[in-house]
Amino acid sequence: MWKAIHSLDDKHCIPIVLRYYHDLPVADIAEILKIPSGTVHSRLNHARERLRVLWEEETKMNGISHEQAQRFIRAELDGLLTEALRHDLEAHLRECEACRVESESLSMLTMRLRSNFQGRWDAQDGPSQKVMANIHSQTRRIILSNRIRFGLRTLAGIGALIMLGFLINFAFAQLRNPSITVSGPDATNGVLPAKQSPLIAFVSDQNGNSEIYTVNTDGTDLTNLTNNPANDTSPAWSPDGTRLAFLSDRNGQWDIFLMRSDGSELTQLTDGKEIGNGFSWSPNGKQIAYSAISTQDPRLQSIVIMNSNGSDVQEAIDGLSGGLINDSGLINNKRADDIYLNWSPDGSKLAFLGRNRSIRKGCQNKILRCQC
Repeated sequence: MWKAIHSLDDKHCIPIVLRYYHDLPVADIAEILKIPSGTVHSRLNHARERLRVLWEEETKMNGISHEQAQRFIRAELDGLLTEALRHDLEAHLRECEACRVESESLSMLTMRLRSNFQGRWDAQDGPSQKVMANIHSQTRRIILSNRIRFGLRTLAGIGALIMLGFLINFAFAQLRNPSITVSGPDATNGVLPAKQSPLIAFVSDQNGNSEIYTVNTDGTDLTNLTNNPANDTSPAWSPDGTRLAFLSDRNGQWDIFLMRSDGSELTQLTDGKEIGNGFSWSPNGKQIAYSAISTQDPRLQSIVIMNSNGSDVQEAIDGLSGGLINDSGLINNKRADDIYLNWSPDGSKLAFLGRNRSIRKGCQNKILRCQC
């Protein structure tokens, strides 16, 4: 306490010493210090409040607070205090009169309750039948209620697991079948990418010439990917859904171009022979097959296979000879034009439809295949 008193400044420390150590009245202190009595009273109040705060802080640092003591007193009545906490409580009660009075009051109440109950049971040979019946009834009710709550929680957990299983199954189903084909007056090859965000690619001439657009499935974020004065058409997603191949006549003839799904990294894949009736991605996305118009006879077309970056260009069928360039031999001794083609699912074969218009009476259609 003296340490706290000495921490006060002189104008507050001197009135405290005169008032409580020398036991002088306020009027005498005012006369000694040559200040009004009201000022002495104000300084004493300020000093007492400061000392109270310092004393409480010291109490908290050296032991337990009043709030903790209140909790410990009630825990001690139920036998819940450890030896260390009981020692802290006893140290606090020796210093705090208010907590000590409350502890003694509760202890007296406990003693009176025990005395009254013991006296009643001694006279009536134990608790009354009504009290015991009520206790047993409440006990059974609590046990039953706990069992019901446990059962409900178990059922809720099982239901949550079943719902989670349905959601996982639905997610896998969506990943296995994400492709959607769209049709409309201005849409061609509008197939969603297999593994990317749900974009629809289509062709529209709303700006005066054929351009390739993408849009989200909810109709938002319409984007012109090509934005070129030439005609751009026939967009086709790569199997992994990250690239778009398309036809464009921006260089004076129809060629195949490649770009990312956002229109970036535009690359021209073909340069030389003009593209005939379209092209087709291989299932693994590594090759593109297309029909090319013969430079010697514009009426004829050949089948060409190249890597998806435009390299390693090879003719599979020559439009002039009508035969295979590879070791598979001739599959048709007629010259062909108007070729339409598609890959087999495993990417090992190419099916195509070739029409021969050299016969004056009409056209002949043949579905043939070549080994890739």
